[in-house]
Amino acid sequence: MAEKTQDYTNLEPARLLEREKEIRGEWRKLRFDKTLSKLQDTSKLKKCRKELARVLTQLTIAEKRVKADEKK
Repeated sequence: MAEKTQDYTNLEPARLLEREKEIRGEWRKLRFDKTLSKLQDTSKLKKCRKELARVLTQLTIAEKRVKADEKK
């Protein structure tokens, strides 16, 4: 069954930054485990990277929203 991804559209930028740090730490650990041949499921790397991209996309959208509000 397909995993449901977390929806980041309603999170505040501060929470998104916190989640970004968590995901980067997890991704770093997975890369080290892969290098040391401890990682059995390498698809976790891809999932982690995609989740990070989702968070970064929402952060960019939030930044653009703030800049647009400043121009008004």
